[in-house]
Amino acid sequence: MKRNLGRLLWDKPVRHAAVAVSILLFCFLLGLLAGVLAAYRMSPGAKVYLLGTLRNYVLAAEAGNVSAPVPSAVLSAVAPPLLILLLGTVPAGTIGIPVVFAWQGFNAAYGVTAIARLPGVSRGFLAALALSGGKLLFVTLSLTMAGLDGLMRAMALRRMTGGMMLPQKQYLLSGAIALVPALLAAVWEILLTPRLAAWALPFFITI
Repeated sequence: MKRNLGRLLWDKPVRHAAVAVSILLFCFLLGLLAGVLAAYRMSPGAKVYLLGTLRNYVLAAEAGNVSAPVPSAVLSAVAPPLLILLLGTVPAGTIGIPVVFAWQGFNAAYGVTAIARLPGVSRGFLAALALSGGKLLFVTLSLTMAGLDGLMRAMALRRMTGGMMLPQKQYLLSGAIALVPALLAAVWEILLTPRLAAWALPFFITI
């Protein structure tokens, strides 16, 4: 009984899923660390420029003049998970998908840390979350869903033929589901981020 349970819990699909999760988590954390280190090495001139941009954004948000362009908001949210799903159709996805995860971790950590360390910004972490916290949450969820399916499929392709395989119905369905949080991230950025910025950022930034 115990042997059968052990085989059930550690059969090939479970092992492959565990390997995929470990790889993606490691690459994302590596990207986070690199982003934090890069933000700490940001030059004084870059800090002044970023602070000026942030102040202008707050003033525009308070005046109701901030609106995220719909095409760029949708593209920035949907492109990473869509790229991951496409990479899942080729063996090279075993390298490409972890690279995308590392890059997304770097971008997230750099953006949050850079804002948090700006002079004149109190409780900078909260200020960064007010700007991008909701979008980051939904995009990360979308990446996780797409990345696990995509990497496991790419690993299977590498083990079997080494060629390209057109997406099957199940993969297309799981990919479509994975894109839903990305679309919610775009909606968040378009509708809610300007309002959150106008309401929350004046508490953290000295204009």
